Amino acid sequence: MDIDVQRTAQRDPTRSSREPGHACAGAAGHALDAAPLTFDERIVLTIPFDHPMVMGLVAPRALLVVDNRIDWLGIDSTFTAGAIAHAIWDGPGVPDGMGLLTARRP
Repeated sequence: MDIDVQRTAQRDPTRSSREPGHACAGAAGHALDAAPLTFDERIVLTIPFDHPMVMGLVAPRALLVVDNRIDWLGIDSTFTAGAIAHAIWDGPGVPDGMGLLTARRP
């Protein structure tokens, strides 16, 4: 199914997230739901404040973050989250335990 993320639409607020076909019904619901998606570019292009915290849960073990620079994933979000999270590895004294690889698609 090809989904155009540039379109915006309003979801019915009276629908329960447990109803079949609802976009928040679980991982399968996101992939198989034909309901219109709500997309707000302002949310995607802001700093993902929670991602560095999730990455930090791995510290002090090693973590490699791979950013493939796909525009629709939020151009700088992975790099920004990785750069912020890198400071967490400085605390336990293992700054080399976290790496960020940025690769451009051909």
